[in-house]
Amino acid sequence: MMQGSHNGTLVFDIAVNSDGEITAVKFVQSKSTISSTPARIKAQQYIADWTFEKGTAYPKFHQATIVLTMVREI
Repeated sequence: MMQGSHNGTLVFDIAVNSDGEITAVKFVQSKSTISSTPARIKAQQYIADWTFEKGTAYPKFHQATIVLTMVREI
């Protein structure tokens, strides 16, 4: 959950490399309830700093879906 300018969800498909770094982020408009571009950009910047567990036993790239819930700041 993150604070922002809208209430709703933002859905992103991501790719993660074997070092645990996010290498690609794609916004999924059809599954999101927020269509605001500034809210989408804020959410993308929020998840851009995430890292996952590093490992050589993992595939070269993982695919995942992230669903963020945004709550309007009061």
